[in-house]
Amino acid sequence: MIKKSFLFLFAFLLVFLSTPLSTKAEESSYNLIINGKKFNYNYPPIVQNNAIYVPMYGVLSELGINPQWDKDYRTFRINTKSSVVFFKTDSPIIIKTELNVANFDSEDKIYGPYRDFKREVLTLDFYPISSQDVVYVPLVFLSEYLHLVVAWGENGSISISGGNYKPEDHLKELYSAWDEQFKKIGNSYSNYWFSYNYNDFKSRYYEMSYAPYDLAQYAELGQFLNKDIWLNKTSKFWTDRTLDLPNLTKVKITYVGDGSMLVNDGNYDYTVNTHTLKSISHGSPLSGFFLRSPFDVFDFPQKAWDAIAAQEVYRGMNYGMVLLSWGDPKHTNVTTGKYGTMSQWVYGDSTYLYFDNGVLSTIQY
Repeated sequence: MIKKSFLFLFAFLLVFLSTPLSTKAEESSYNLIINGKKFNYNYPPIVQNNAIYVPMYGVLSELGINPQWDKDYRTFRINTKSSVVFFKTDSPIIIKTELNVANFDSEDKIYGPYRDFKREVLTLDFYPISSQDVVYVPLVFLSEYLHLVVAWGENGSISISGGNYKPEDHLKELYSAWDEQFKKIGNSYSNYWFSYNYNDFKSRYYEMSYAPYDLAQYAELGQFLNKDIWLNKTSKFWTDRTLDLPNLTKVKITYVGDGSMLVNDGNYDYTVNTHTLKSISHGSPLSGFFLRSPFDVFDFPQKAWDAIAAQEVYRGMNYGMVLLSWGDPKHTNVTTGKYGTMSQWVYGDSTYLYFDNGVLSTIQY
């Protein structure tokens, strides 16, 4: 049997997800005025990283705004009068779509007739957070992305006004303008992408059912922006992606956008296509990285590290070295006799590795 203690340590490295350190939030003495009325709520504003945060549900309910919660991907959606914003707590990544005719992408794509309202994947300096099971949003988020008016008054008072959005009214006006502008344009694909009535338009362009999943994927990457991580080139995340860097290279994610991200090795930014993140077979995007240095966890000789970087194997490697170099085998066969344990690891359809008592003894292609 494979040595359980070693594999447990290796498995710990694969699945351990470190979380970014955050500055402790402090209660503030600010007073809130919501649409001209004093706001009394169980949770007062807090201050974190020199930014003022207010309790989301309490404040937005007073403003007539109802955040929608997606329990599967743990994302929020807020419909403003003229836009839709998706976000997660404790993540700097949001998805924002402006709903106006000028923002409709009416150009044909090289891959087909798909057209939509253009969306933005944005990285915020100040973003919604959770503290003691309460969701807080920064004031700058309310003003810049929810189109609310925030003003500072005397004696530590903060006035927030606006809200009471009627997205349905705006959507109907948008459909009329969209229908007028685009009903006569297009090519042979027009009948495919064009909406023939308001309900069809709303379903096709307003539901945005794909956004929570996309945001959840981007948010996983976004929590490690500009932090040291190490490439795990054995991960399925790198299937269909090209990154010309050795396995276990220390890198930083410097940008996460819609369809791509930038990975920097200390010298250059490398663009990584993330369009196929929707493939469930690729698993979590964080599986493509180690969040702690493997060099600090395992005491391997330099020859092994060189082979692992090149994703090669040689006789004499142990289980952990092979796992770091080639990843998990397709399946394993283990036999135990009076002379010890023989393990067969199968990669692909015709590649076999044989271990004698935990040491790679034969490589068969």
